[in-house]
Amino acid sequence: MLLSSIVILLYLTGRKKVAMSPHDSMLVNKARSGDAMAFGELAMRYQPLVCREIRRYVQDSDEVEDLVQDVFCKAFQQIGGLRQIELFPAWLRRAAANAAVSQGRTRQRRRRLQDEVIDSQHRIQEMPDALYERAQRIEMLQQCLGELPGNERRALQLYYGEECSYDEIGACMGVSAASVKIYLRKGRDRLLARWRHNRVLTV
Repeated sequence: MLLSSIVILLYLTGRKKVAMSPHDSMLVNKARSGDAMAFGELAMRYQPLVCREIRRYVQDSDEVEDLVQDVFCKAFQQIGGLRQIELFPAWLRRAAANAAVSQGRTRQRRRRLQDEVIDSQHRIQEMPDALYERAQRIEMLQQCLGELPGNERRALQLYYGEECSYDEIGACMGVSAASVKIYLRKGRDRLLARWRHNRVLTV
């Protein structure tokens, strides 16, 4: 609760208002009607603003990049509810701040979970074979995903993990739907190859 209050205070103080151009207003109006191309252009134009906002809370470059894409993905899904076009920059910046703070909380929970996992390592050997093998497969899949190029990994996560459409993924990543399909195809092929490779190494 205290952290949320601090975020709101930081948001309300020490920031200059971002003026929107008539062209940006037109793009926002189109994006509210579901125009993915218009939102893609907005994402490119406002990416520096979102990136700066997130860097106020997050320092890791890879984490910042992932959060920027998440913010634009959710913004595309929710922009239809934005009533005042001129508030788009503030609305987007608030979404970025909220995402960064939420990520911080997730990071803390992850650390606690890692501590719990370390404390319970001795119980792994007591797991039934089927459960142990399943845990091993999940761990290997995560490792293989982590070895993929960033665009391919993100496209796979958005498509399969968050069930986003090609247009939604394209708007999040600032690319066309055709490029998204290429990332997904290459990502699946590369993931399968890495999976087979790692399976051979573990046999």
